[in-house]
Amino acid sequence: MVMCLLDTGCQQSLVRKKIANQIGLKGHPEHVKITRLGDSCGQHKRLQRVKFRLKDVRNDREGLSMEALCVPTICKLSANPNLKDWKYLQSFDLADQFPRPAAEIDVLIGMDFYHKFATNETIKGGENGPHAMESPLGWILSGPIATNADEGV
Repeated sequence: MVMCLLDTGCQQSLVRKKIANQIGLKGHPEHVKITRLGDSCGQHKRLQRVKFRLKDVRNDREGLSMEALCVPTICKLSANPNLKDWKYLQSFDLADQFPRPAAEIDVLIGMDFYHKFATNETIKGGENGPHAMESPLGWILSGPIATNADEGV
């Protein structure tokens, strides 16, 4: 099981190299320029591009094929809040567990494959609650979620 993050601010999808190695993914090297938030120059790197499938572990559907660049680390997610404040979400088959402890992202789904995971089925959560979007991995949340100030941005 891997932790995924959909990120429309990232052009390319990424997978942690450790995960790619654990499941035996082989690919081809590619020269890319990595530019991070606030970085005007970027760095040129040679990264491995691999192909794999992502599927919801709770059902037998085939899953979606995608490609990603292998990187040492992506980012960490803060712990998820409890859903008790958002009763409208409690009946949904969510892609993530709530509450959940802090976790490391294994696969970042960037703009190159975002369209495969996004659907038109959404539930709006109002001004102070998250919105839900159906995806092949389960319902995913976006929007305002109260966080602890000590967790960082």
